Amino acid sequence: MFSDSGLFGMTLEGSSRRSFDVLNVIIKELCFLRDKRIPDQELIRAKNIAKMNVLAELEHQESRLEEMARNYSTYGELTFHRYC
Repeated sequence: MFSDSGLFGMTLEGSSRRSFDVLNVIIKELCFLRDKRIPDQELIRAKNIAKMNVLAELEHQESRLEEMARNYSTYGELTFHRYC
């Protein structure tokens, strides 16, 4: 779920025996994002992919209900139609 806060999440999976290496990989990726300016074309592409994924998820009734509940808890109103 996104708002204008600029918050996002990253997911990385790996063996628990390699947790130190996994942590180093995600730290390097976050540092890369901090230090590099992402080209506008790449940002637009990523936003379009995110929109496509959200709309595909909203095809399921359970997902629509969950998204409406998130909108209400975040904004205090049902912003589902604006969200779409």
